[in-house]
Amino acid sequence: MYLQEWSYFCTFTYDDKKHTEDTFKKKLSNCLKHLSSRKGWKYAGVWERSPQNNRLHFHALVYVPNNDLEFIEVKDYSTKTHKMQTTYQNKYFLDKFGRNDFNEINQHTI
Repeated sequence: MYLQEWSYFCTFTYDDKKHTEDTFKKKLSNCLKHLSSRKGWKYAGVWERSPQNNRLHFHALVYVPNNDLEFIEVKDYSTKTHKMQTTYQNKYFLDKFGRNDFNEINQHTI
């Protein structure tokens, strides 16, 4: 029925201390390409700017074989909902790029 199975819906946002807009685009694209060819990841995504501050970020559907990722739980304040939120971030992407949010996709509810 479906052509591709997905593991996560992700959002990647760069840290100004680590990247410019240009380096973020180049290095994240290169990183995802390497994960695809070397580790069997699959991804489809789109670059977007936030409506509030025009900040560039990347939304992606990602397939990770064996769901082989470790996450840290991060609690922070959402300026969008004006409430505290809990997100799950991967330390590798956090250290390399900045904020990242991974939301697991349950294939049985699609």
